Order: sequence, then C-alpha cells, then structure tokens
Amino acid sequence: MKVNMNIGVETMRKCLPIMAEDFREVYEIVESYNDNTKVDMYELRADTFLDDMDYDGLMKGWSKLKELSKKPILFTYRTRFEGGLGKSSITEYNEVVRTVIKEVRPEYLDLELSSCCSDANAKMYIRLANHYGTKTILSKHDLIYTGSAKEIEMLFMRMHYLGCHMPKIAAMANDEKDVISMVIGAEKAKSQIGDLIAISMGKMGVKTRLPGNLNKSAIGFAKPVGRKVDKNSSELTGQIDIEEM
Repeated sequence: MKVNMNIGVETMRKCLPIMAEDFREVYEIVESYNDNTKVDMYELRADTFLDDMDYDGLMKGWSKLKELSKKPILFTYRTRFEGGLGKSSITEYNEVVRTVIKEVRPEYLDLELSSCCSDANAKMYIRLANHYGTKTILSKHDLIYTGSAKEIEMLFMRMHYLGCHMPKIAAMANDEKDVISMVIGAEKAKSQIGDLIAISMGKMGVKTRLPGNLNKSAIGFAKPVGRKVDKNSSELTGQIDIEEM
C-alpha cells in the first residue's frame, strides 16, 4: 500500500525500527502495528537479515511488505562500524546501496556518510536516489564521542549541502555537557537548513528523544522491536518504547 506523509513539517514523527530475523517476522510486526496511532512510520533494519538473503528474496520480500504496510518505510542497512549488525565491508555496503536505490526504490533510505567513503560518493548516491524517487536520510553515528556544538552544527551543514532530504547525527552522551552540545548545535543548524535528526545516545540523552524543547528532531526513533533486538544495547543507547514517546 503506497502511503505519503509530509515528514517533519511541525510535529516530530515517531518511527518504529524493526529488527527481525526475516521478512516473515517483519510482516507480523507490521500487521500488528499498522493501526497503532503512536507509529507514524517504520524503519526496516535490513542489516538483521540481508547478508543471508539473495536478490530474489529481497525483491519478493520488499514487494509484499509494501503491499502490507499502511505507513511509510525507511530502509536502513546499518553497518557494524556504526552500531548495526551488517557484516558487509565498506565496498560491499556501497554495492548494497546501489542495489537498493536502483531496484528496491524505497520511499526513504538511510545512507551512512562515513561508509560512503567520501562526500563525492555520498552526493552521487543522493542524486541517484532522487532520480529513482527515494528520499535520503544521511546519517552519522558515534557510539563513543560527542563533538562540540560548533562541530555538530558544521557537520549538519555539510550533510545538508550534499543534497540529502534530511541529515541525522546520533552521538553518545557521556555527560550533561554532551547533551547541551548536541541540542545547541542542532538548534543552530536547524535555523539555517530546516528539518534534521539530532540524538544524544545513552541514559543522559533520553530527553532528546522525547517531545519537548530539547528535541530538535523531525523524526524520533523508538526502541526497536523484533527477535534480533539486543535489549542491553537498546538500554545502553537510551531508546524508549514507542508507547512512551
């Protein structure tokens, strides 16, 4: 089912990440949340099963998922370099991106800035995605460090000028100062470029995931659901249940 939604115009949209063992489990989860008004969109974390799937399996699975879903879907292959389960090398990741853009053609695609190898490559993929009707969320995840407010602002600006639909920065907050840096950096960038996603990970950063003055994000990501979820990891990164958002 084709669904259109204006992302990020005023209210934070709530996204439910799905970390399933296979497409069959994805279908079950989607059908159980399709009528839940707390969920505005899904994130398909394809890194949980894509490495063990062939091209035909991907295309058949995606085709059925599009028919089942009543909500927009963000297609994400999160590499192990940025906290995901994807086993692909950087070269293989780029092959996955090209295939997804040209063949899968999701409504939204997460694109890892670092895994693109260069700004030039990232810009090329964004243009290619635009050609095939896919909006890109250019992302950067740091599980250890949060930069200064100025560094965060400048990274958002850099990602924006590469042409993505929306930039996303998620960084681990080791103290309250890190949270403040994220909020200030995101606020300054948002005043110049519009919609973005800014997340302080960890228990200190939970407040940046909830609606309110400290949340500068157009999309908020809930705690993932599915059999491939690492509960310890979810708690470590500060993710919260969709019903609490």
